Amino acid sequence: MSRVKDSIAEAFIDEVAIIPITEINASNLINEAGVSRRSYYNNFRSMVEVADYAIEMVSSSLDMGNFMRIKDTDELVTKGFVLFTNAIYEHRDEMKLFYTSDLKGRWVQFLIKKYRPLVRDVVFKNYDNSNPIPKSSAVSVYTYTMIGSIEDWITQPIPVKPEIYREYLLDTLKTAPEDLIYGPEHDW
Repeated sequence: MSRVKDSIAEAFIDEVAIIPITEINASNLINEAGVSRRSYYNNFRSMVEVADYAIEMVSSSLDMGNFMRIKDTDELVTKGFVLFTNAIYEHRDEMKLFYTSDLKGRWVQFLIKKYRPLVRDVVFKNYDNSNPIPKSSAVSVYTYTMIGSIEDWITQPIPVKPEIYREYLLDTLKTAPEDLIYGPEHDW
């Protein structure tokens, strides 16, 4: 990541915090980032590229590399979720902005693309084949449940500490996918 691109992305994030994306323009970002027009256009062809870069920049600042490499389910639940929830909490202001601004759709799609493979690996490893929900549907249920749960947590005026939220998230992920969809009282 380059300093110029990072400066433009940071200016973009600052702008998104106060005005709708449709009102952000290159001139605003050039002025706020303190870069030349040429530098701006050498790095970005559109505001969509700036938005995507800003999302990637924030995601990489979460330093989730260690979390993404954990494949062992027990280690994921112990060490991985600690890393994951602590990183989210530490960057909660940016996360909240992405969840509550015009960037929400792009942010959620980014999260699905990035984290669905990890969820898939964990679900497939621990999947009970007698489950009435197909594996691919279970992956979707858990992916969307996690993203929605994190959104609910991080957009609170004062989010609970990660260690408290982590217990809730783990309980949710231990719930059978059909119970997440239909509730625990369904009758197959």
